[in-house]
Amino acid sequence: LERIFKQMELDISDEMNKKTEKAKSLQAELDSGAFAKESADYHDRQNQLEDLKLEVEQWANKNRRLLQSEHKKWFEEVYKRVTQACSELALSHGLDIVIADVPINFDVPASDALMVQMLQKKVIYASPRIDLTTEVLQRVDNLYLRDGGAAMIKLAK
Repeated sequence: LERIFKQMELDISDEMNKKTEKAKSLQAELDSGAFAKESADYHDRQNQLEDLKLEVEQWANKNRRLLQSEHKKWFEEVYKRVTQACSELALSHGLDIVIADVPINFDVPASDALMVQMLQKKVIYASPRIDLTTEVLQRVDNLYLRDGGAAMIKLAK
């Protein structure tokens, strides 16, 4: 999912660059001195340039908001799927509770970053035999593929 959304982000940037090229071309015309600054042609192109810059900015903002909204939607969907898979696996293993345990990353540049991780850690020890992570991920992946995989993710226009 993250690769798909990263590609969508790159596509938006590429399209914005293409749209910006026309603005650069108009700016180059104005800067070239081909038109007298008092002429109607100069003012027309200056107005076109301002309109184009505004249009590009609005287009980019709209598409970034849309992408963020879609990303949030899919983040929620993944969370729901993981929660469902955890519930199903917990029931099948006869577990009453599943606690998320995030390992500490000791490869950080400073002790304060390490301390933050340590203070956020809630599980100090858990037996590896009750770790359902691999099974949860496999179940979520299987459901994702069953439901269409990457083809499900389409940015609404």
